[in-house]
Amino acid sequence: MMAKSKPRGKSASSKVKTRAGNNVVSWAEAKLDDWIYTHGFDYVYEPKVQFGEETFTPDWIIYGKGGWKFEYPIIVEYWGLLRKENQAKWLIDRLPSYIKRKNYKESFYQGSEEYFYLGVDPSRSEDICFQMKEKLTLAIERQFYDFSVS
Repeated sequence: MMAKSKPRGKSASSKVKTRAGNNVVSWAEAKLDDWIYTHGFDYVYEPKVQFGEETFTPDWIIYGKGGWKFEYPIIVEYWGLLRKENQAKWLIDRLPSYIKRKNYKESFYQGSEEYFYLGVDPSRSEDICFQMKEKLTLAIERQFYDFSVS
């Protein structure tokens, strides 16, 4: 599985190591990375992705499973600062710019003809791994079915 990448931001000692050996920024990201890894997906944590002049670093890109490559790799973002509990003052202060950046990135992801996109939102009532499974299942099904109506 292609799971390793360079860590961003924090020093390696403040990161959480996953089963795949990735150093992620939070326990929630570790939970999602472990879920992707244990379900046998081929993925990369924090790859660089180019959209025209813009370069983004999504949390993950899932390329396939068990040697089978998706026609459209799936970009996954975990929007961890949207959590409802344990909101420190720094988080509350940063939230407006975080939401603005989220919307900006999603406009590129959702408009892409090369990737599918799924966002995991901790403010939703479902467990983040349940969200991952639910949304990933839909993205994979879209690889096989045309939902357009004639």
